[in-house]
Amino acid sequence: MLRELIVLNLRRSPERRAYMTAQAERLGLLVEFVESVDAEDLKRLGGEAPPGLSFGEWACLKTHSLVWRRVRESDRPAVVLEDDVELLPSFPEVVAAALATLPKDALLLLGHHSTLRGPREGARLCFMKTPLAPGHHMARVAEFPMGAYAMVISPGAAKRLAKFAEPERMAADWVTGYCPRAGVSLLAVTPPCAIPSPIAQQSTIPDRPKGVEQGHVSRKAPGVLSEAWLFIRRLGIATSAYTFRLER
Repeated sequence: MLRELIVLNLRRSPERRAYMTAQAERLGLLVEFVESVDAEDLKRLGGEAPPGLSFGEWACLKTHSLVWRRVRESDRPAVVLEDDVELLPSFPEVVAAALATLPKDALLLLGHHSTLRGPREGARLCFMKTPLAPGHHMARVAEFPMGAYAMVISPGAAKRLAKFAEPERMAADWVTGYCPRAGVSLLAVTPPCAIPSPIAQQSTIPDRPKGVEQGHVSRKAPGVLSEAWLFIRRLGIATSAYTFRLER
């Protein structure tokens, strides 16, 4: 049963807090705000961000890690959102159904995209799907999913993610995208029931590459061999093999 949402929000972003509050009220949901780690505070403390991470990405990772450590101590899955997502009308029904069937060590992406598919389509998943609500299914992820802006996470998965995120070396959406390496079952809703909202155009991580928050889609088409290998993964054969590209 979907009872409440955990929303990550910077203290200096009250307009986003109001935006998420209005959405939750419209859908009849409760919302709990967790104060995000502020990159500006990290800069004032001195020191340097971990290699490969901007201060904004580092702060985002720290915020997600705090929530993962909290969820691992709980007795039920949590719905975790960033404060710049649009919740589609199907969101409550989809998430309620997912909560009833979520595996023990699973992370379910409610919003996601890939280098070739935007947020309304989502990353490509395995062909074998579990129905959740009219028009929506749940399946294992078969290609690298981008975005950590909306998810359902079980306590078991949260425990594995918190450990996988250490030492701090990659952005939060890299941690979630590559989490099968940590023994997490990575699933996603298709089509997504949460997408980046127009408010996401004003990023609170300004030092990330342009286009990341907006669900940037590459114009470069994959080769024939890449498509064939993806098709094999979508059949359920070595589904998480894409994670072995991890270099950080």
